[in-house]
Amino acid sequence: MLLAPNVSDSGFPGDEAGVDVTLDVGSYSVTETVNNPAYVGEYSESDSADCSGTIGVGETKNLHPSLTMISITLLLHPLFLS
Repeated sequence: MLLAPNVSDSGFPGDEAGVDVTLDVGSYSVTETVNNPAYVGEYSESDSADCSGTIGVGETKNLHPSLTMISITLLLHPLFLS
């Protein structure tokens, strides 16, 4: 999600090729969220340096938010039936 003044599309889907949006001069921030409630808490977000800041007239920023799956340890206990 892109939070910025007068942004052309604040809730666009991500794309490895990139997505172009326009916004007014000022502060902005972008975050990536997990859309499926079953997976909330299983990913951590890491952002490039330009994922928040300010933008001026004619500036272009390349933002790279990403989600990484948090590793999960599964312990298996054998079950013995007699």
